[in-house]
Amino acid sequence: MTDLNLPIKNSEQEKAELDQEIDTWKNRRKMAWLALISIIIITLISFFIIPIEKLKVLDSVIQWYFTIMGGIVASYFGTVLFDDKWKRDKKDDDDK
Repeated sequence: MTDLNLPIKNSEQEKAELDQEIDTWKNRRKMAWLALISIIIITLISFFIIPIEKLKVLDSVIQWYFTIMGGIVASYFGTVLFDDKWKRDKKDDDDK
């Protein structure tokens, strides 16, 4: 009787792992979108609101900010690319 319960536990465990993976990707996507939106907002603020004198003082801070936020967006796209390729390769191996 315990053997009959094993597949059920495995399928429940697999469902929980799948749900966790989906939540992880949703959070990564939100983080990337927030980083991209913040880059756009900071760009608009620096072009239209902050005076040029203050921009000269904030130059290095803004450069670091763009670098870090751009890194977050780029790393999200990179992980999506590799994860998609890995799943495709795994699916191709399973079909053979």
